[in-house]
Amino acid sequence: MSHTDEPDSARQNAGHSEGSIREIADLPLVETYGSFSGRDSFRDTCRKLFALPDVPFLRTPDGQIVVFRNEHLRTLSTLPAAGNMSPDALSAGSFEALRDEAAAPAGTGGALVRILANQVFFTNAPLHDPARRILTKQLSPKAVAALEPLAETIIAELLAEITDVGEVDFQRHFGDELTCRFWAALIGMTAEEKAALVEFVRDMSGMFNIDPTEHDVHVFDMGADGYGKTVVQAVRRAVNSGGFPLVDAIAEDIKGLEFSDDPAIAGIVPRDAGDYLEANLVDAFHTAALGASNVVYTMLRHPGVLDRLRADRSLLPAATFEGFRLEPPVLHLHRYALEEIVFEGVRIPKGTTIMMCWGAGNLDPKAFPEPEQFRLDRPMRGHSTFGAGAQICPGRILAFMLAEKTLDALVSQDLSVGFKETDCDWYEKWAMAQLKQMPIEIQRMHQ
Repeated sequence: MSHTDEPDSARQNAGHSEGSIREIADLPLVETYGSFSGRDSFRDTCRKLFALPDVPFLRTPDGQIVVFRNEHLRTLSTLPAAGNMSPDALSAGSFEALRDEAAAPAGTGGALVRILANQVFFTNAPLHDPARRILTKQLSPKAVAALEPLAETIIAELLAEITDVGEVDFQRHFGDELTCRFWAALIGMTAEEKAALVEFVRDMSGMFNIDPTEHDVHVFDMGADGYGKTVVQAVRRAVNSGGFPLVDAIAEDIKGLEFSDDPAIAGIVPRDAGDYLEANLVDAFHTAALGASNVVYTMLRHPGVLDRLRADRSLLPAATFEGFRLEPPVLHLHRYALEEIVFEGVRIPKGTTIMMCWGAGNLDPKAFPEPEQFRLDRPMRGHSTFGAGAQICPGRILAFMLAEKTLDALVSQDLSVGFKETDCDWYEKWAMAQLKQMPIEIQRMHQ
């Protein structure tokens, strides 16, 4: 597509004459102001940038454009040309080689790429919409509401396990376990598979390290390999046995994906429900676990909030919204320019990687006055925690439900929670806001 054939949406967002269009190379480097990787660095950088209204975008040394303002994130995400990275783009043009497990064995990065290639976040038209609908049908508001009793049962079990036992790591002993037990029940995992999966997912989290060593790659890729084989084995067994509604529905819908593989643009067609869920539950296991823990962390670091929630549980949705806004699990992800885009006076050439700093959009004072203040009276709209546009996270309703049900359980029981913010430690140089540890002590107040 030539410049004159650009989509109208891209041209309409230029806002400048042709002569005033800037190139990405004209933008300041991210390093000028800090870093968007790692929770603490991310927050410091946001403070600096949002005090400088004349800095609309940034760039990375390798030519990515960095989008961080709330309005820009939400508007750019609506443009069809701002699509997803394809499997080829993800693998720097080597996806065909990575398909061969003998040529790219687990431990080298190949296992993770083979899994992600089946994820809806690495598809574009015409595959993206029908592949995405398979998941969104199962995670609609009505479908998620039907899963609330399962979530409540698991949360109650986990709280019972960590209450009155002394100090525990809430991320490790609650967050990680919550999502693994939840999904294990839905796809028919054995107790052994569930226990193994918790460790595999922990190892996989290293894939969000933006500067991994060779050893780091080996660890997270072996974790991905174990995770993938465990999920596929359980799902295919569930398909054969029947009786698991979510798996049965997805297995049936997969049959309707009558497309050819297109690693360069549209993406890869999952062969069956095992391949599909293996790829698309990565975030369900990992990111949703961070979400629940981060929301609880936000409540605990703001004294008095839990007491307000105990007094008025109708505030739980607002508290969960603020928790996700202030401590979003995802700091940044990537989009990909499928065609040339001229956006807000900047030319984004075809093939450019677009760093979408979703977490930063939540701290934009134009969208959220006094953005670092926890406020239960904020309108529950406009946040960028789960992305936006056609690629918005399909699991956002479920992630919100799990976090809200966790808060509900904490405030509805007669519990006291010991917490020292200074004891919590965040990973740095990660694309996620993930706690290394979150030590707390939960006790029953009246025995």
